[in-house]
Amino acid sequence: MKILIAYFSLSGNTEWLAKEIGNQIETVDCHQIELADPNPAKGNWAVFWYGFKTIFNQSMNIKSDNLDLSEYDLVLIGMPIWTDNVPPPIRAFLNKHHSELSMVSVGIFATYGGDYKKFFENVKQRLPNLTIKGTLAIPTTDGEWKNHVIGQILDFLTEVLKKNIWISSH
Repeated sequence: MKILIAYFSLSGNTEWLAKEIGNQIETVDCHQIELADPNPAKGNWAVFWYGFKTIFNQSMNIKSDNLDLSEYDLVLIGMPIWTDNVPPPIRAFLNKHHSELSMVSVGIFATYGGDYKKFFENVKQRLPNLTIKGTLAIPTTDGEWKNHVIGQILDFLTEVLKKNIWISSH
């Protein structure tokens, strides 16, 4: 089975989770979704700027990639949850690769610091033609969150793979 993990991370939390998920799979390709233009805002203004773009469903330019997602059996897409919605860089990635994603199975994982009640519903509305095999949401408000996620990661992988998982030895 050929697997890709594609993720966007602003604070580093989603990147950490993506790498930890990747560590649990024998063979996996990883791709970090990056902004084409650097964020003009810093600190609290960055939160406001990204929140504004997210609330108003605006997209952002991302660096080009040479990915052909149809080559994969499973694509795991990771993102932070902003205002219960898909962040603009992920929105751009989904728009770019929508037709390819409709040919593969998809898993969605996310990190959040607030609420995520409507998040996965919003994702499914944005991606109506995709086969979403599983979802994972990890709260990052507890300073110890990284020490408590391995069980949730394994449950997520079991859900998206629907077979035995060969956990790598690391």
